[in-house]
Amino acid sequence: MTKRQQARVELADDSDPADLEVGRFQAVLIGVAGVGVAVALYVWDDVFFAAPIGAASGLWNPWAAFLVFASVYALGSFLIAVVGVRAIDRVVGDEPTRLQQWLESSHVKRRRKIGDRFLETGKVVGFVISSIVLGGILTTLIVRMSGRRDRMLAIAAASCLIFGIGFAATYAGVFALIF
Repeated sequence: MTKRQQARVELADDSDPADLEVGRFQAVLIGVAGVGVAVALYVWDDVFFAAPIGAASGLWNPWAAFLVFASVYALGSFLIAVVGVRAIDRVVGDEPTRLQQWLESSHVKRRRKIGDRFLETGKVVGFVISSIVLGGILTTLIVRMSGRRDRMLAIAAASCLIFGIGFAATYAGVFALIF
């Protein structure tokens, strides 16, 4: 047993049950606040990046806004994703990441065989959905952290292009209905 684990056992033996309830309440409260912040950032992000598409749709037309902002957001996402992949490569090097270790350990479990079949058949669909929902940057970083090292520029370009087109098309389409 490590020193950290021994300290936890000693702390657990000396603690009052009422303190544990307060600790659990605080943990739940922090979790709820964290989810709220994540949702607020996700919504704010959409509002912040959709506003220029709306303005351009009103000034020009929605098709022009789509073409310009799909290109801008895809290129911007690609550049940030490449910087992120380079940073991960610099920090991690040749060592496997925790995500990669977890995926490899869960891969050998028997119950994962059915899930592996679904993963094999849904890789492209999952990649497209992830690129639209999470964005090109996060999708690229997750792919890299899962252990993939080859063709990362192509993966980043595809994911960011999917994100740029999907994001710009959604809001240009909405603003086409409004203007």
